[in-house]
Amino acid sequence: MKMLKRGRILLLLATASFLFACGDGGSSSGILETGAVSLSLTDSTTDLYRAVYITINDLQICSNNNGASDDNCNWSSLEPPDGMQFPKTYNLLKLVNGVTEAVGSGEFSAGTYNQIRMIIGLKPELENNLLGEPNPAANYIILNDGVDTVEQLKIPSGLQTGIKLTHSFTVDGGEIKDLVLDFDACRSVVKAGNSGKYVLKPTIKVVEPKDKIDINGTLTVKDDSANKIEGALVSAQISDGLSATVVRSTISNNEGNYLLSLLSPDQTYNIVAYSAGKRPACKAFLYNDPDDEYIDPSLDFMLSEPASGTVNISGTVNVDGPIEDDFLLVVTIYTELDCNNLDGESYVELTKVDEIIYVDADNTFEYHIDLPKYDSPVTYYVVASAEGYIPVTGMAEISTEDDVIIGELTISAGQ
Repeated sequence: MKMLKRGRILLLLATASFLFACGDGGSSSGILETGAVSLSLTDSTTDLYRAVYITINDLQICSNNNGASDDNCNWSSLEPPDGMQFPKTYNLLKLVNGVTEAVGSGEFSAGTYNQIRMIIGLKPELENNLLGEPNPAANYIILNDGVDTVEQLKIPSGLQTGIKLTHSFTVDGGEIKDLVLDFDACRSVVKAGNSGKYVLKPTIKVVEPKDKIDINGTLTVKDDSANKIEGALVSAQISDGLSATVVRSTISNNEGNYLLSLLSPDQTYNIVAYSAGKRPACKAFLYNDPDDEYIDPSLDFMLSEPASGTVNISGTVNVDGPIEDDFLLVVTIYTELDCNNLDGESYVELTKVDEIIYVDADNTFEYHIDLPKYDSPVTYYVVASAEGYIPVTGMAEISTEDDVIIGELTISAGQ
């Protein structure tokens, strides 16, 4: 199928509409049986890095409407916007707080499609990065460590054939289907505990921006509204019993402001605000609330210093299975917060442990993290997980302790 750039696509669709209006473009002409797909790229904010560079070598869509098997897909490539060409190296951290950049478009037959594939490039484009230097690699990060340390991202072998994204969408005749690839850099870049290397583990959602909403607000210290909180993690989560899924996340800027974009207006979210050393907060949010005449999609948070200080939670994780150099162990902290839901407290994700240390050849890792203590007892849930392994949860019930050691957690290979 011939692929067209966005300007030519617009011309084609305009021509199709004109012919149809004049009675010269019935279905027998075939013109109205095609539409277009336009892909854009965006990212969530993180303060761990100054830059996250990813090179895209190709963007493809399974053009024969077959989402059941990759082997049966006819992969059709999209064309980059005018004036661009693949490979193209993107700094994802320039595409935050609702900013998007067009990355590809093409003409497709009207119908339903199920799969998109992103081919990660291994050679960078010939342009300078934000340091004014040529890109040292196709995929790399610049640490926010004060000295601009550059770390190359290791690409797992499983990504060599492309990152496959399953998302069903419909292309209508004579129309352009806009899709956004939400590339979460904070969750996609992981430091392997045993090798110390940074690994690309893509977390990408395909979002249709039509009819989506943004939630924004400001974070301040309680009883000190002039004290803005920079670097706080704010996330939109869907909680269901003892599970929580982070849909969007961001980091507050130096003015304490945050923006969560591309959220569904008819979905109830728990908006969770967490800043190290402060008591976290949560507010439930539903845009289409039939009981309210008008809803302002903004939520401000005032986070307080915990009266009882912090507690250091530590422990070990044993891996019952093989460990490669790029093995990625993830330790996530959950708790229950009052989000003003009718169902009572909600199970929410607070944060992930930044530093996990490989101890020895017995496949054992150590972790530790400081978390706020409450005036009343609080329970933290520590979940150890890795791709291909069954997650395991440990609990830390905190009252007056300053240090809590959780017994060894063992994750075993499984589905």
